[in-house]
Amino acid sequence: MQSMLKFYTATLYSLSGALLLSLFFSSHAYAERAYISDKLTIPIRSGHTSAHRIKKYLNSGTSIEITGASEDGEWSSVSALGTNGWVRNQYIQNTPTAHIILMGTQKELATLKVTSVTQRQKLKALTSERDTLRKQHGKLTKTQASTNQEFNELKQLSANAIRIDKANSELIKQNQLMKVDMEQLKVERDKFKSDNFNKGLQLGAGILIIGFLIGFLIKSKGNKRTSTW
Repeated sequence: MQSMLKFYTATLYSLSGALLLSLFFSSHAYAERAYISDKLTIPIRSGHTSAHRIKKYLNSGTSIEITGASEDGEWSSVSALGTNGWVRNQYIQNTPTAHIILMGTQKELATLKVTSVTQRQKLKALTSERDTLRKQHGKLTKTQASTNQEFNELKQLSANAIRIDKANSELIKQNQLMKVDMEQLKVERDKFKSDNFNKGLQLGAGILIIGFLIGFLIKSKGNKRTSTW
């Protein structure tokens, strides 16, 4: 029973190793982006065993390029910070570390803060501009009201002026008609005076003639009586 368990365990390990080897060897033809896991520092060695020389220490979150894999599937050939070497797979992960994510989040937060400050400044400027426009609108409203009042007054004065001018024209016309009437009356008066004078002369002449005739008749009668005696 134990021998069968060992056999199954060895078979499982072999299959796991073969699977890992196939995965790493399939990625051997191209460089894959990965990151050093959340450890303080890990060594990058000259070979794929712990006995090989340490060439450099890599800090947590360091970006690396996987260029190959060991036969046992426990090591990866990497390139990082200008150094090529081997790193245990247990220290490698495909996603950025929490530290990198935190730094990115902090950077985004800082950007958002700057954007927020800028937006507040813009809002303040827009608010100030709005208040200025409101004041200008109030002044323009007062000016418009004053202008409308002046316009109405001028309109009223203009209407009065038109009425006065019309009345003046009518008075001038009536004055001219009165002058014509007065001239006509003057002519008629002068004619009346002339007619009266002529009638007076005619009347005086008639009276003189009548008086002369009466005197002549009286004288004639007197002469007849004297001759009779």
